[in-house]
Amino acid sequence: MNKLRAFLMATLALTLLGSSVATAEPTTLTANIHQVDRSDIKAKLVFVDDGTSLNATGTGAGFEVGKFYLSLVYEVGSKPGGPNACESPYTPDDPRYLADFNQRFLGFWYLGPSTTKFFITGSFVATEQGARFVPGPKTGDNYVPLAGLQTVAIREVTFVTDPVLRACGAIGDDES
Repeated sequence: MNKLRAFLMATLALTLLGSSVATAEPTTLTANIHQVDRSDIKAKLVFVDDGTSLNATGTGAGFEVGKFYLSLVYEVGSKPGGPNACESPYTPDDPRYLADFNQRFLGFWYLGPSTTKFFITGSFVATEQGARFVPGPKTGDNYVPLAGLQTVAIREVTFVTDPVLRACGAIGDDES
């Protein structure tokens, strides 16, 4: 009888715990992204984390037509300005460092014929032909909780060097 009672109490506790997790409200934060080195780029992203997926939507202005831009996220402790803006505060051998590119990579700024662009969240997946971009929220192994992130960067892809920082902002910065 004691085993049955213990089993029923454990089942009840797990059911209550599971229902509270399932009904948790999503976390929504904003990032106002400001120019770096007079790039003239500024943007606003709204992040939504539901506990299993991370999505970001927004628009930006001041982009150069014909150039390709992506956004990367950085861990708590990163700075939104100064000489180390939008850099990881950790070395690659630190377990807090986001070593998986798909966790750091947030998405692309739409490549179109305008200096104003909208943002597309997504991940890369391996195919027989190489990597392919898949739009949509960051889930599974590509998901990083919003609570572990502090800054977001806009970087210009040059195809010659590492992507160049053009704008940076703090996640949770609701001021424009």
